[in-house]
Amino acid sequence: HKFKDTNGDTNVTFNNAGQIAAASLDISGDIDVDGTGNFDTIDLDGNLDMRADDVDAARYIHMPRGGGITFYGDASQHHGIFSRNDSNTTAQDDILITSYGAIYFDLDSNNNNTSNASFEIGKHNTANDPIFMVDGETGHVGINENSLDADLHITGSPVVLKMERAGTRALRMGVPDDSSDFVFADSDDLKTSQRMELTGGGDVHVVNNLGVGTASPSVKLDV
Repeated sequence: HKFKDTNGDTNVTFNNAGQIAAASLDISGDIDVDGTGNFDTIDLDGNLDMRADDVDAARYIHMPRGGGITFYGDASQHHGIFSRNDSNTTAQDDILITSYGAIYFDLDSNNNNTSNASFEIGKHNTANDPIFMVDGETGHVGINENSLDADLHITGSPVVLKMERAGTRALRMGVPDDSSDFVFADSDDLKTSQRMELTGGGDVHVVNNLGVGTASPSVKLDV
């Protein structure tokens, strides 16, 4: 069994078991694995290294439509795509995912899981404390929360939802970190410029005047 790189520079001979006896294979060009040559798969028990002396040189893996990358392993193992420096020792750079169309994440594609089929974004390798999470079974969305019991579940201290028309007005609502009241305010921490409070006891406190049927109340309650 033989194959050449696309530059025609390398000619490698396999043994009768279909293996390469050398510890590594150094090819300066491309390897085409498409079923039209002597082989259509690469079975690799080790690393596929596409680094070059020029650390800025781009290296790619090209696949046709319908192709894909499959990771194997048991449930105790995590598969990953990592960005590291040229010495392969530390995380170094960004990862860019580019598409000319939509990008799909198909959670629990074989429909046999009742849990743990989620999409999560975390930081500092804290998989059990995600920044953003989508439960693939219920469709619930969580921010800073991984035990989702509502369509949108946000946890924090303070926990603030901000809606803003840029340059015009912003509305903040949520629970500040110094009370259990639900607050509407004009401040990001909800502690100052408060406009209305729903207290833990169920009372409603309106800071300024309240109008019913009027947009310009002149007293505390203007009906």
